[in-house]
Amino acid sequence: MNKLDPLLHQDVPRSVQDQFRQQQKLAHAALETLRSEAQQPEVVPGMQHHIAYALYGSAQSQEFALWNQTWLRGKPAIFIPDAETGPWAHLFKPVHKGRRGATSVFRWRTDANMLWAVHEANRSYPNARWVLVCDADTFLFERTILRTARPFDWRQPVAIGVPMPLGGWNGNASAPDFRDFRDIPFPRTESVSPDFAGRRCSRQPLCERDHLEGNSRSVYHARQSMSTSAQRDGGCCACPVRKGARARGEWLLVDDSDPTGAAYYSAPDGFFYGGTGVLLSRGLLDSISASEWQLCARRLVCGSSDWRLHTCLLNLARTRVQLVRSTANHDFWASALAGYRLGAAAFNQQVQTNAIFSTLHMDGDLSLHVLHRLASGLATPRCPWSMHKLRMECVLPVYRASAPCLGNGRARNAAATSWADAGVLSQCVDVR
Repeated sequence: MNKLDPLLHQDVPRSVQDQFRQQQKLAHAALETLRSEAQQPEVVPGMQHHIAYALYGSAQSQEFALWNQTWLRGKPAIFIPDAETGPWAHLFKPVHKGRRGATSVFRWRTDANMLWAVHEANRSYPNARWVLVCDADTFLFERTILRTARPFDWRQPVAIGVPMPLGGWNGNASAPDFRDFRDIPFPRTESVSPDFAGRRCSRQPLCERDHLEGNSRSVYHARQSMSTSAQRDGGCCACPVRKGARARGEWLLVDDSDPTGAAYYSAPDGFFYGGTGVLLSRGLLDSISASEWQLCARRLVCGSSDWRLHTCLLNLARTRVQLVRSTANHDFWASALAGYRLGAAAFNQQVQTNAIFSTLHMDGDLSLHVLHRLASGLATPRCPWSMHKLRMECVLPVYRASAPCLGNGRARNAAATSWADAGVLSQCVDVR
């Protein structure tokens, strides 16, 4: 997620603001380069787009415009901004407000917007078979996504993504738990008591809260750490709220002991990491009414955006949801780095980190190795699912090197200009 927006209750450090401005300058420069190449969108008679893309982030960011010149060009998509400005201002949703407490439950302005982005994409493109929701700073590879989705029936309730490691991020969002993500315990199907979905969650105790993310602890956590047998066996109720007094009817988080509050949703057994992208089937989204979805987006005011998405999906779905673990990013990076001289520990760390966050700009030699791997188009798997948090200075080299991955007219046009052009590549990789 784009975490360069102001926190609800505190100012962003000047160093972060400067970093954001620098990234926007780089995005603008990349946009000008792409526009000067006069690339045209591929137009194929009768062409169908099976995926509608739902993005959200800073209204000041140029990332969405940059994606429209690269991987997103010509595809159905919407963008939910964090402010009522810019070309997507009409889709702006008011920010949840509430008391500042011990937990960072209102972490970023865009946390609710992942839910609104899914809702708007599903409403805007009723013929799309899938909705892919991701952060605004994510570079996607549609061929890999479609290949992953191919075995599954889009008419059934299906969700595909990368499971979050149990135990979170060890207190540091840049340092994930370096276990193999393919081995993270995660249910293959899940439904959270749909018989009380949207009504008051009163048959279970209130969840403990994760003080880093503001998420309510899942059933898997409950089995390991919660004290009562009810919490271990029956799950827990998440995020107690009460209706605000303002005319727009916002919901406010309350203390667990506040008798005026109520929890309406059970915490799920886990959730997919939103930054890399979560793919949702038409069968899943159409099983949930628009009014129920909008109410969940307004009433579930705590936790990270991806936890909120999973909680609403699994509480509101009418049948059990098939949860599919994507290993595409992990498999690509394991293959791409197999020929690179790394020790076992460093190899494992690079694979796991890059499966979640793109770190191309951090190691020049490794970046060149990976770009060559993308450009060759020979090895399998050919390309990843996504590159999350791809730095703006690396977009052009990645886009051009990925021509074999993207495999269509616009990619061939991009390939006409070498990805290894020193003037462009030097911004992303130290080529000295």
